[in-house]
Amino acid sequence: MNYAKLGCQTVVAAVGDGTINALVNALMCVNQTARPSLAIVPVGTANDFAGTLCIPNDLPGAIALIRFSNPRPVDLIETRRDGFSRYYANIAAGGNCVSASDAISELLL
Repeated sequence: MNYAKLGCQTVVAAVGDGTINALVNALMCVNQTARPSLAIVPVGTANDFAGTLCIPNDLPGAIALIRFSNPRPVDLIETRRDGFSRYYANIAAGGNCVSASDAISELLL
């Protein structure tokens, strides 16, 4: 079912960074005038993107933010090759992203 055609204004997702990446790519396939916002409830391993956006890690805090704030635009990176397009909202990486994020977090403590 195409929820954008039904007037869906917000997609609420309890996810981590990897699923956010998939959702961003799916949402970018929706015409900009009908594209819903993405609201994130961080439940993944690192939640780097949610942390960058100051989304609380606790469920009540994240839900309150969704209920009482307005959507904010974020910059996306688009890569293209041979007719294939891919979007990145936070980081384009391969390998041990979570391990690197954890190591950096430990250094800042």
